Amino acid sequence: MADGDDIQGLFGTFDAKVDLNSGRVTLSTDLTLLKGKQVMITTEPLKRYLEVRSLPTFNRFQERLLAKADELPIHLANALRSNYLGSAALAQVDNNFRLVLPKRTRDFLGNRGDVFIIGVGDCLQVWPADRWAAVQADLEKALVENYEAYATEIHRTGRRDIAPATQGAI
Repeated sequence: MADGDDIQGLFGTFDAKVDLNSGRVTLSTDLTLLKGKQVMITTEPLKRYLEVRSLPTFNRFQERLLAKADELPIHLANALRSNYLGSAALAQVDNNFRLVLPKRTRDFLGNRGDVFIIGVGDCLQVWPADRWAAVQADLEKALVENYEAYATEIHRTGRRDIAPATQGAI
């Protein structure tokens, strides 16, 4: 596959187990973009899951976050910066796809070592398995209720000369 054809993101869903003593979790070998790379791990501000991003992706994310924070009232900007960036921790994915979660991110998991990892393009979401199971039905319900509102835009053929309502008729 030519470089221009390579997938540029993290995708897939994986069950995993975190050793709560060492913080070690083995990632899927499908996540080749992270092999041997340094990553930043943050806690999502609503405290539902951890996020794992490569350093270049984290730097782009940080730029967007700081730009948005500059538009917010100071108390919201401070909350966003401190909750997202204040929870950030540097880690490494080794050549065997093992990631050691730093202590403060491991503390987020409490005593729950079973996790569900979801590649959502620019990052991995690391959900405690019980929390993922609890929110999955709500996420699916929201998708079902709102899918028609954006489905046409997602599934466009790329032709701009066709109105969105008629694109599927080709």
